[in-house]
Amino acid sequence: LRGNAKLAVIESAKIPLPNHSLEAVVSNLVFMMVPSVEEVDRIFYEINRVLFPNGTFTFCISHPCFLDQKFCFHHNQFPVGFNYLKEGQEYNFVLINKEGIEIANPHFLDYNYSLETYLNLLSDNGFSLCKTIEVKTERDAYPPYLILHSKK
Repeated sequence: LRGNAKLAVIESAKIPLPNHSLEAVVSNLVFMMVPSVEEVDRIFYEINRVLFPNGTFTFCISHPCFLDQKFCFHHNQFPVGFNYLKEGQEYNFVLINKEGIEIANPHFLDYNYSLETYLNLLSDNGFSLCKTIEVKTERDAYPPYLILHSKK
């Protein structure tokens, strides 16, 4: 696949590619939508399987440390009794359009996983963290997103 990029939507933890077939895997704002730590773990395992030795895995997630902040283009609605330390707890992601109007869908759920969980799953699946980027915006007091760049 050298020199070519392939976009694939995968609805299971199985990646339909042979072992050691990719140089890099990039995921943008996906892992918060996975309903269990076990499934995130299986996906990380599969990513490791399809990567070449020394391949890279980079992903962006909603910053788990600042989930309860209101950002310029979104905020989260939490259930009563929400606890950051309770893994897999559901919450609603609400978009805010340019006019400041909230666009909510009760079926658009994200799932909470701590920063500790993401970092440990990387390590448990054979990845070394190379770089951490807290995505900053001019309009937000806290970084709404976190990018983790790792190597197999």
